[in-house]
Amino acid sequence: MKRFLVLVALIAMPLAAQVADGDAHWRNRGEGSQAGRAKSPEVDAAIGAYQKAVAANANDLDAQWKLLRAIRFKGAYVAATNDDRR
Repeated sequence: MKRFLVLVALIAMPLAAQVADGDAHWRNRGEGSQAGRAKSPEVDAAIGAYQKAVAANANDLDAQWKLLRAIRFKGAYVAATNDDRR
């Protein structure tokens, strides 16, 4: 049983790190914004981190909703044209 718990902890740590990395980028999403438009590097980094977390564990609802939130934010506040929004 103890080995199982250690194995679960070792698997969960990298997943939590990906979500935490995405959260750090998410907090910085407004840096450099101008005229209601955010810059994309922090949002893109958050999306990438959340995508890695979801790819590692498709059942991680925390990573899933944060990924969707970041994608929606990018469409609403980063994309300047309709083509960019798509």
